[in-house]
Amino acid sequence: FFFFFFFFKQKTAYEIMPSLVGSEMCIRDRSCNPSGSDITFDQVVEKMPDLIVKIMLFDAADKNGDKRIDLPEFKFIIKIILGDIIEDSQLEEMFKGIDANNDGLITLPELLNMEA
Repeated sequence: FFFFFFFFKQKTAYEIMPSLVGSEMCIRDRSCNPSGSDITFDQVVEKMPDLIVKIMLFDAADKNGDKRIDLPEFKFIIKIILGDIIEDSQLEEMFKGIDANNDGLITLPELLNMEA
């Protein structure tokens, strides 16, 4: 009898989906948890639907693929979702509230750190 063992290299998040790199770094560096305490598995599972929606929103909004959302991209995707029920000035305030480092761009970690 011969036994064969196959070893496969585990893929990184970047190899699976390049857009997940920001979230992988966020989890690795625990920058998503400002208190610095350990997050339990149950807490991660509880937040998973919200994280998935945010990642999907980010990917849809990032039309030019630069892994950052500028104000026009943000306005475009929110207007698709909400229609004309929100004013441009309100969208600009929302954008500023998410843009933690005030560089005029929203990154995935900034979006993930946003309070719902």
